[in-house]
Amino acid sequence: MAELFKDQALSQVGRRIKEIRRGKRMNLQELAEKSHVTAGLISKIENFRTIPSLPVLLNIARALEVEMADLVSEVSNSQETPFQHIPYEKEGDAGALLWERSLRAGFARAKRIHLMSPAIYRPAKKDLDCLICFSEGAGEMEMEDSQVKVEKGDLLYMRGEHPFLLKPQPDGSLKFFLISFQPADQ
Repeated sequence: MAELFKDQALSQVGRRIKEIRRGKRMNLQELAEKSHVTAGLISKIENFRTIPSLPVLLNIARALEVEMADLVSEVSNSQETPFQHIPYEKEGDAGALLWERSLRAGFARAKRIHLMSPAIYRPAKKDLDCLICFSEGAGEMEMEDSQVKVEKGDLLYMRGEHPFLLKPQPDGSLKFFLISFQPADQ
Protein backbone atom coordinates (compact mmCIF):
# COMPACT_ATOMS: atom_id res chain seq x y z
CA MET A 1 0.00 0.00 0.00
CA ALA A 2 2.83 2.44 0.82
CA GLU A 3 4.39 1.62 -2.57
CA LEU A 4 1.15 2.60 -4.35
CA PHE A 5 1.03 5.98 -2.59
CA LYS A 6 4.70 6.58 -3.41
CA ASP A 7 3.92 6.05 -7.11
CA GLN A 8 0.94 8.41 -6.94
CA ALA A 9 2.95 11.13 -5.20
CA LEU A 10 5.82 10.69 -7.63
CA SER A 11 3.53 10.91 -10.63
CA GLN A 12 1.87 14.07 -9.27
CA VAL A 13 5.19 15.90 -8.77
CA GLY A 14 6.50 14.83 -12.18
CA ARG A 15 3.20 15.61 -13.89
CA ARG A 16 3.10 19.07 -12.28
CA ILE A 17 6.66 19.90 -13.39
CA LYS A 18 5.89 18.80 -16.96
CA GLU A 19 2.62 20.75 -16.95
CA ILE A 20 4.27 23.99 -15.82
CA ARG A 21 7.27 23.53 -18.15
CA ARG A 22 5.01 22.99 -21.17
CA GLY A 23 2.78 25.90 -20.12
CA LYS A 24 5.86 28.12 -20.23
CA ARG A 25 6.78 26.59 -23.62
CA MET A 26 10.13 25.32 -22.33
CA ASN A 27 11.77 22.17 -23.61
CA LEU A 28 13.71 19.80 -21.37
CA GLN A 29 17.09 21.25 -22.34
CA GLU A 30 16.01 24.81 -21.51
CA LEU A 31 14.75 23.75 -18.09
CA ALA A 32 17.93 21.73 -17.52
CA GLU A 33 20.15 24.73 -18.26
CA LYS A 34 18.12 27.12 -16.09
CA SER A 35 17.92 24.69 -13.17
CA HIS A 36 21.52 23.39 -13.39
CA VAL A 37 20.21 19.83 -13.61
CA THR A 38 20.64 17.39 -16.49
CA ALA A 39 17.85 16.98 -19.03
CA GLY A 40 18.00 13.24 -18.33
CA LEU A 41 17.24 13.75 -14.65
CA ILE A 42 14.32 16.06 -15.43
CA SER A 43 12.97 13.47 -17.87
CA LYS A 44 13.22 10.78 -15.17
CA ILE A 45 11.36 13.01 -12.71
CA GLU A 46 8.63 13.91 -15.23
CA ASN A 47 8.18 10.26 -16.21
CA PHE A 48 7.97 8.97 -12.62
CA ARG A 49 11.26 7.06 -12.61
CA THR A 50 12.91 8.97 -9.78
CA ILE A 51 12.03 11.25 -6.89
CA PRO A 52 13.82 14.63 -6.91
CA SER A 53 15.84 15.70 -3.88
CA LEU A 54 14.79 18.94 -2.20
CA PRO A 55 17.72 20.95 -3.67
CA VAL A 56 16.88 19.66 -7.18
CA LEU A 57 13.20 20.45 -6.68
CA LEU A 58 14.12 23.97 -5.48
CA ASN A 59 16.33 24.53 -8.56
CA ILE A 60 13.54 23.35 -10.87
CA ALA A 61 11.00 25.61 -9.12
CA ARG A 62 13.32 28.62 -9.48
CA ALA A 63 13.94 27.83 -13.15
CA LEU A 64 10.19 27.59 -13.75
CA GLU A 65 9.71 30.82 -11.74
CA VAL A 66 7.20 29.22 -9.35
CA GLU A 67 7.19 28.49 -5.64
CA MET A 68 8.35 25.01 -4.67
CA ALA A 69 4.95 24.54 -3.01
CA ASP A 70 3.34 24.86 -6.47
CA LEU A 71 5.18 21.71 -7.54
CA VAL A 72 4.08 19.63 -4.57
CA SER A 73 0.71 21.14 -3.62
CA GLU A 74 -1.25 18.38 -5.37
CA VAL A 75 0.70 15.78 -3.39
CA SER A 76 0.18 17.38 0.00
CA ASN A 77 -3.50 18.16 -0.65
CA SER A 78 -4.37 14.90 -2.37
CA GLN A 79 -6.72 12.46 -0.77
CA GLU A 80 -6.39 8.81 -1.58
CA THR A 81 -9.49 7.80 -3.47
CA PRO A 82 -10.14 4.30 -4.70
CA PHE A 83 -11.26 5.55 -8.11
CA GLN A 84 -10.81 8.44 -10.52
CA HIS A 85 -13.60 9.35 -12.97
CA ILE A 86 -12.63 11.34 -16.07
CA PRO A 87 -15.75 12.47 -17.96
CA TYR A 88 -15.56 12.66 -21.73
CA GLU A 89 -15.19 16.20 -23.05
CA LYS A 90 -16.75 16.57 -26.45
CA GLU A 91 -14.65 19.63 -27.31
CA GLY A 92 -11.04 20.44 -26.68
CA ASP A 93 -7.65 19.03 -27.56
CA ALA A 94 -8.14 15.58 -29.07
CA GLY A 95 -4.51 14.75 -28.22
CA ALA A 96 -4.70 15.76 -24.54
CA LEU A 97 -3.27 13.36 -22.00
CA LEU A 98 -6.18 11.85 -20.10
CA TRP A 99 -4.51 9.36 -17.79
CA GLU A 100 -1.07 7.94 -17.14
CA ARG A 101 0.27 5.53 -14.60
CA SER A 102 3.79 4.27 -14.03
CA LEU A 103 4.03 0.50 -14.09
CA ARG A 104 6.47 -1.72 -12.34
CA ALA A 105 7.16 -5.29 -13.39
CA GLY A 106 3.90 -7.09 -13.91
CA PHE A 107 1.36 -7.41 -16.63
CA ALA A 108 -1.69 -5.73 -18.05
CA ARG A 109 -4.74 -7.47 -19.50
CA ALA A 110 -7.34 -5.88 -21.79
CA LYS A 111 -10.92 -7.10 -22.26
CA ARG A 112 -13.84 -5.83 -24.32
CA ILE A 113 -17.12 -6.24 -22.40
CA HIS A 114 -20.74 -5.74 -23.48
CA LEU A 115 -23.39 -5.69 -20.73
CA MET A 116 -27.10 -5.87 -21.46
CA SER A 117 -29.50 -4.81 -18.71
CA PRO A 118 -30.13 -6.34 -16.13
CA ALA A 119 -26.60 -7.88 -16.18
CA ILE A 120 -23.87 -6.45 -13.97
CA TYR A 121 -20.09 -6.64 -14.13
CA ARG A 122 -18.09 -7.44 -11.02
CA PRO A 123 -14.36 -8.24 -11.45
CA ALA A 124 -13.61 -11.90 -10.78
CA LYS A 125 -10.19 -11.24 -9.30
CA LYS A 126 -9.66 -8.85 -6.41
CA ASP A 127 -6.72 -6.50 -5.84
CA LEU A 128 -6.19 -5.58 -9.51
CA ASP A 129 -6.05 -1.93 -10.50
CA CYS A 130 -7.96 -1.31 -13.70
CA LEU A 131 -8.70 1.36 -16.26
CA ILE A 132 -12.12 1.26 -17.92
CA CYS A 133 -12.93 3.15 -21.13
CA PHE A 134 -16.64 3.33 -21.94
CA SER A 135 -17.28 3.04 -25.68
CA GLU A 136 -21.07 2.84 -25.92
CA GLY A 137 -24.16 3.33 -23.79
CA ALA A 138 -24.51 4.67 -20.26
CA GLY A 139 -24.70 3.19 -16.80
CA GLU A 140 -23.50 3.40 -13.24
CA MET A 141 -20.50 2.32 -11.17
CA GLU A 142 -21.19 1.41 -7.55
CA MET A 143 -18.54 1.10 -4.85
CA GLU A 144 -19.25 1.03 -1.14
CA ASP A 145 -21.21 4.28 -0.60
CA SER A 146 -20.29 5.85 -3.96
CA GLN A 147 -22.25 5.88 -7.20
CA VAL A 148 -20.93 7.45 -10.40
CA LYS A 149 -22.85 7.78 -13.65
CA VAL A 150 -20.75 6.80 -16.68
CA GLU A 151 -21.28 7.25 -20.41
CA LYS A 152 -19.58 6.86 -23.76
CA GLY A 153 -16.10 8.40 -23.73
CA ASP A 154 -15.60 8.37 -19.94
CA LEU A 155 -12.54 6.82 -18.32
CA LEU A 156 -12.71 5.25 -14.88
CA TYR A 157 -9.60 4.26 -12.95
CA MET A 158 -10.27 1.81 -10.12
CA ARG A 159 -7.93 0.86 -7.29
CA GLY A 160 -8.32 -2.87 -6.92
CA GLU A 161 -8.59 -3.27 -3.18
CA HIS A 162 -12.11 -1.83 -3.29
CA PRO A 163 -14.84 -4.06 -4.76
CA PHE A 164 -17.07 -2.41 -7.34
CA LEU A 165 -19.72 -3.24 -9.88
CA LEU A 166 -20.84 -1.75 -13.19
CA LYS A 167 -24.36 -1.90 -14.56
CA PRO A 168 -26.05 -0.44 -17.64
CA GLN A 169 -29.08 1.83 -17.45
CA PRO A 170 -32.38 -0.09 -17.19
CA ASP A 171 -33.36 -1.51 -20.60
CA GLY A 172 -29.98 -0.41 -22.00
CA SER A 173 -26.52 -1.71 -22.68
CA LEU A 174 -23.01 -0.67 -21.77
CA LYS A 175 -19.88 -1.45 -23.77
CA PHE A 176 -16.43 -0.84 -22.36
CA PHE A 177 -12.78 -1.81 -22.52
CA LEU A 178 -11.26 -2.96 -19.26
CA ILE A 179 -7.48 -2.89 -18.80
CA SER A 180 -6.32 -4.51 -15.57
CA PHE A 181 -2.84 -4.25 -14.07
CA GLN A 182 -1.29 -6.93 -11.90
CA PRO A 183 2.14 -6.57 -10.26
CA ALA A 184 4.54 -9.49 -10.73
CA ASP A 185 4.43 -10.40 -7.01
CA GLN A 186 0.69 -11.33 -7.05
